[in-house]
Amino acid sequence: MALLARGFNTRSIEIVGSQGLSLKDLKLLTKEALFALGLDPSEVESVQDGSRPPIPRANLLRVLNESKWTCCVCRRTAIPIVVHHIIQWAQTKDHSEENLVLVCVEHHDEAHSKRSLSLTMSPTRLRDQKSQWLELARTMDARAILGLANAEGARWDGSVRTQFPWRVASSETRRGAVNVLSILSV
Repeated sequence: MALLARGFNTRSIEIVGSQGLSLKDLKLLTKEALFALGLDPSEVESVQDGSRPPIPRANLLRVLNESKWTCCVCRRTAIPIVVHHIIQWAQTKDHSEENLVLVCVEHHDEAHSKRSLSLTMSPTRLRDQKSQWLELARTMDARAILGLANAEGARWDGSVRTQFPWRVASSETRRGAVNVLSILSV
């Protein structure tokens, strides 16, 4: 989590983990050694500079879970992702959930590119993509929960269901279990 909170993508985290290295270990390596590991320039800068504090764990976990560890633009799940600041942290010093979005490495590069002839990943576009994806993800969660509730063998105690208008379910994601609490009208 420490590397993800500092802006590393999941591919780089897997590389570092396979080498048995921690953030503390990375800080002892030269710039050349960090590049040799396969880290990108922003990750190397994050390790060496250290001036940007990590994203608070609660914010990081909420953004990861709400977004289902999925890029909000292309919505592909089997590719490395990055927790991106919609408005750069250097400008805002803002690690709030509202300023964080999950994007794949391709869209992260696009978010940092300036093009005059094509559509770019502007902050407005990123906010729109995030909003649309989170709404779809919530709908998917509700459908999954309703499916579990209606599955053969599912049993709900009538008094509990009447007393509490929510249901809790666990769903497996590609990167581990996620507890889902969804408010449903009964």
